[in-house]
Amino acid sequence: MARWGLWTASAIGAAGAGAALALMRRRRPDGGAAPVSAGPAEAGAAPAAGAQAAPEDPREALDAARDRLRARADALRDEIAREGEGPPAGG
Repeated sequence: MARWGLWTASAIGAAGAGAALALMRRRRPDGGAAPVSAGPAEAGAAPAAGAQAAPEDPREALDAARDRLRARADALRDEIAREGEGPPAGG
């Protein structure tokens, strides 16, 4: 019987926490959740100086992110190609 009480209390607590988060998110002026950092930022991960604000249309935002990712991948490929052009080290 104690297990049922503990399970019920956990379920009620989880539902209450979810409701509180939904209420807090709804009350934010921008309507979104606060940004969450997945880990320490890398030196190269900083946004470019001329970066624009994200478009409001999700499809446009996705296209912009895809373009940025392609540009970073191209830059990395060029960097790797340049490193491979020099004489072999060690000999």
